Amino acid sequence: MLGRAKDFLLMEAQALGHLAQKLNGQICVIANLILRSKGMVVVTGVGKSRLVGEKISATFTSTGTRSIALNPVDALHGDLGRLRREDILLCLSNSGETEELTRLVFAVKPLGVMVVAITGNAGSTLARMSHFVIDMGSIREACPLGLAPTTTTTAQMALGDALALVMLEQRRLTPEDFARYHPGGSLGRRLMRVREIMRSDDKLPLVLEGTPLKLALLVMYTTPGRPGAVVVVDSHDSLLGILTDRDLEPVINQDDSIFSSPIESLMHRDPPTFMPDAPVQAALELVQGTTREHLVIVDNRKRVVGLLATSDIPGYARAAADAVTSTPLPT
Repeated sequence: MLGRAKDFLLMEAQALGHLAQKLNGQICVIANLILRSKGMVVVTGVGKSRLVGEKISATFTSTGTRSIALNPVDALHGDLGRLRREDILLCLSNSGETEELTRLVFAVKPLGVMVVAITGNAGSTLARMSHFVIDMGSIREACPLGLAPTTTTTAQMALGDALALVMLEQRRLTPEDFARYHPGGSLGRRLMRVREIMRSDDKLPLVLEGTPLKLALLVMYTTPGRPGAVVVVDSHDSLLGILTDRDLEPVINQDDSIFSSPIESLMHRDPPTFMPDAPVQAALELVQGTTREHLVIVDNRKRVVGLLATSDIPGYARAAADAVTSTPLPT
């Protein structure tokens, strides 16, 4: 069984090698067509090709090309309205004779939509109806029965990846651009910078030293986004400390006179700080190593420029849960 599994992988790898040799400038024409288009790339197919199309569309979207996946059956029953004249319809079909797909192409022709096909049959109905064609040629399926779409769908997906990555390079997409499309999870945190998600300007709750606790709390609870903290600064915006909801818990039931006390009497004087251009992932790792739920963001002159709460960090709850479940229980 292991030997056969390796055989199947090698068959698919060899097919991709042959496809790379066969590929011609048509893919460049299609890439330029998409790059100049003001519309979306609408990817469609039937069966396994439809599923591959969803993945290709997702790859386009995450690398700077606007795209949706469209089920041709749904399109023929009302979803055709999703298409506009400036869009490009990318059709996936190994045989090029899939009835639902050819009917869809026939239906979009009056709309003036540009049609591109990825097919294994350059003489097929779909190929003849399309404006541009990427011909995969005849590809032997890895399936021992020669029936289950395996190597052909791998080839379709690889071609979609190649097209998306060629356009990514042409768009000169940077890691920062890529992060905007992937804000959640560890990928987004690795690429995103603190300044992109920190609370600043009118969402930054600042008070001067000497402010009575009552007024500080008013700032804390009326600042947009309810940050759950207030940062204490001097007249030059240099950091002196922070007061959070958690700091209030031990004193909230004391005599009312506490609310007239200056905020310095309750604030935490050594809060964790971070720089605005630091990676969000590094901020997450720092906050996980403390009992605090807020990071004060300061510039290189130690002036307060922002505030970051754990709830602001994409994927924080998931990362915290993973940290808990990955910690071995005491024996």
